[in-house]
Amino acid sequence: MGGVADFILFRVHNAESNKESHLLTAQHTLERLAEDNDIYFNKLARASNTSRDDYFKVTSRPLTTDDGQRITLEEFFGPYFSVKDHRPILLGKTGKPFQNVRVFNEYFYYNEAEEPANVISVKRNEKSEYSTQGYADAFLSPPHSFGLKEMTNFEIGSFFLEFNRLFFDDVNRLTIYAWPTSCSNYFDAGQEWWGSFFWTVYNPLQDWYIGITASTTD
Repeated sequence: MGGVADFILFRVHNAESNKESHLLTAQHTLERLAEDNDIYFNKLARASNTSRDDYFKVTSRPLTTDDGQRITLEEFFGPYFSVKDHRPILLGKTGKPFQNVRVFNEYFYYNEAEEPANVISVKRNEKSEYSTQGYADAFLSPPHSFGLKEMTNFEIGSFFLEFNRLFFDDVNRLTIYAWPTSCSNYFDAGQEWWGSFFWTVYNPLQDWYIGITASTTD
């Protein structure tokens, strides 16, 4: 589907507090990312008869509870999702003519017709028009587009909502923490332009913690 976000699920036992559970989730998420990276490059090194040391290695600094910041649903999902209506906002696929070309710069709710009356003004909180903002944008706007060929925005938005139901259940009951992406070189790629993100999410209905990371470049 073109997505670039990683999701890792955990059960956390015997933590002293909910925030401590989020910290453990964040720490183990970084460890799993490093393990997956090592597995990939160890295979590549063996297959190409090269040294593992020739390839990228994930390194991270220790995290503390002070590193985590609890955030709201609005802060987590970002400006391309209406928490009130529970609807993603997507770049239109129809576009509009401008000087013999077709321009794609208008946004719509995933389930509304791409008509002038339905254009959504997205209130971004960053100066750069290229930087990714929030979970919905990171999920739905990787560098080379999201979705299978010929998928409509309604199908893409419906997939996003179903994916969230699978992991989050009732989003209004989630507890979410944001963590600094300066903690690991895993996040360096996104610093070029696309963005880097590191969240931990607690779903009380399933009693599981989710580490979510995203960082990429073109």
